[in-house]
Amino acid sequence: PHKHYCPLPEEDAATINKKGETLFTDGRFEEARDLFFKALEIDTDVALYHNNLGVTFISLGDKENALNHYEKAVQLQPHNITFRKNLADLYYTVSGDINKAIKIYTNIIDESPEDVETLFALGQVSIDTKRFDEAKIFFLKVLEEEPGHVNARKNILELEREEISDIIKTDLSVQGDNVAS
Repeated sequence: PHKHYCPLPEEDAATINKKGETLFTDGRFEEARDLFFKALEIDTDVALYHNNLGVTFISLGDKENALNHYEKAVQLQPHNITFRKNLADLYYTVSGDINKAIKIYTNIIDESPEDVETLFALGQVSIDTKRFDEAKIFFLKVLEEEPGHVNARKNILELEREEISDIIKTDLSVQGDNVAS
């Protein structure tokens, strides 16, 4: 009797992507990257695979490739909030392109006003751009949606502490001017 070898059917892109996600979770970023690329070779226009590559490239410290893949993911699925947040986060934290980040975050809030991550990000951007009153409003909105959000509460307390400090400095300055006269 003759034995025939039957090769296993080639894995589909979704299965390969899932294996890549598992490797990524295990911290095996290079191997994960390779599998995400393999998934893209099979199925070239899947936004999830591009997003996964973006996340992986961030973990590998390759911001340029991360940006390319995040942009491609958003291009393929422009309404996917997660992909848009990842792109905005990259613009904000890595590229320093705060205006592009604000535009994306604002569009997300227009569609999903209760999105806590985006509200928090807008609060952080507001602090960085010295818009402290706006920051406080965003952090208060975060607390409306998620009352136990520790970082939003900390940021509000810090902003209030700064306000009080500024008031005291102003009062002391005015008093000093009056004394010197």
